Amino acid sequence: QTCALPIFDKSHQYFVPILSVMPWLVVGSMVVYMIAQVIDFFVYGALQKLFTRWLVIRNYIALICSQLADTVLFTLFLMMLGIVTNILHVIVVSFFIKFLITLIATPLIVTMANRYAKR
Repeated sequence: QTCALPIFDKSHQYFVPILSVMPWLVVGSMVVYMIAQVIDFFVYGALQKLFTRWLVIRNYIALICSQLADTVLFTLFLMMLGIVTNILHVIVVSFFIKFLITLIATPLIVTMANRYAKR
């Protein structure tokens, strides 16, 4: 790795290991996101046949399934890159955060959709 001003740049050696995996993180994140979206699509479609009236329940179950798949797959990808060592801890904490956001956001989205539909 070359640097324009090697005398003044004391931090370059520390940024190289951090930023060298960045392209892999971007590609892995996009692939895992696409897989999670396919899972969300199929789970939501199957639930739409079971729960024809309950939009919120369909939304919660489909989102939770796809977010769990997203969290597990991406954490396994991070483990393969050597970034994560304690997989279970990362999965539990990440999924808990996503679960809380889902619990908070879904009622807000349904409320906004109902208000928009009434117009």
